[in-house]
Amino acid sequence: MAEQIYVGTERGLFRLARESGAWALQASGLGDQEIEAVAAHPDGQHAIAGTHGAGLFMTADGGESWEPISGWQGSPYIRSVSYHPLDPTIVRVGTEPARVWRSRDGGATWAEENGFTALPGCAEWFLPYSPRAGAVRKIIMLDGADPAVWAAIEVGGLAESRNDGETWGISEKIGQWEYPADGLHPDVHSIDIHPAEPDTIMAATGGGVFRSTDQGQSWRHLIDDYTRGVCIKADDPATIVVGPSRRVGRLGRMMVSNDGGDTWRDAEQNLNFPLDRMCEHIICDAQDVFAVVLDDAVYHASFTNLAWQPVGNGLPSPTCAAIVS
Repeated sequence: MAEQIYVGTERGLFRLARESGAWALQASGLGDQEIEAVAAHPDGQHAIAGTHGAGLFMTADGGESWEPISGWQGSPYIRSVSYHPLDPTIVRVGTEPARVWRSRDGGATWAEENGFTALPGCAEWFLPYSPRAGAVRKIIMLDGADPAVWAAIEVGGLAESRNDGETWGISEKIGQWEYPADGLHPDVHSIDIHPAEPDTIMAATGGGVFRSTDQGQSWRHLIDDYTRGVCIKADDPATIVVGPSRRVGRLGRMMVSNDGGDTWRDAEQNLNFPLDRMCEHIICDAQDVFAVVLDDAVYHASFTNLAWQPVGNGLPSPTCAAIVS
């Protein structure tokens, strides 16, 4: 059960804790920064936050204080931060323009993964709203015989490495927006992979929700609407929550599948769909799910009933969130 979360906003980062059925503010910081990404270390005290324009910051005291990461040499525009699920000394960061950086010492020093920018089509990656070339919006790391890394690129496709970032491959596309009949839309906003079923990938894209059951070799188009948020329940790979929108930025909703994506239903208890705004991110564990709705709020629900309630009333416009272990 999630007892504490970080919420990134347009004006700082907040740590909230569950108290008597509500969520109470525990700490806040970086009030002069627009937060784009946050990842919580499993020790519950360390976390890394990525900003829009000021690079990376780290806390070692649960968000009471934040310091810039002096060893960071990449773009100041951060779009994703991920700790390795089994070895949190390994951290990867995705930036705008689309690059992947890796740390093997918990964030003290960093190296760019040059094989990523050697991918075919890298020079064509783009963002409709920014002059910077593409963005890495989500990174997932899996353990195994061949350590896998996946990177969701807006707009560029889904990149993967099977040798811990030494070399990379990328999903096939035809043009800026076109893709093969059994392929993946190139505007990839987020992905999720359950470690119990590493061959299955769920992808949220500008063309809707897609699923691959063969490690990204082929894809099935499940939902048409523009989607940014997707999350797989931690103890059940068949349960998936997504946040499609009828229009970019607005008319969003949350949907859930209990059969791996074959069928879907609206998860609208306590909400009126469509929402005014769209769902930007979804995070979850085995019992709780949180949906970040831009220019609105973070909504929390238990998987037992998916009855949504706002988290942290009065916070500035939310942008991202992370569950604290």
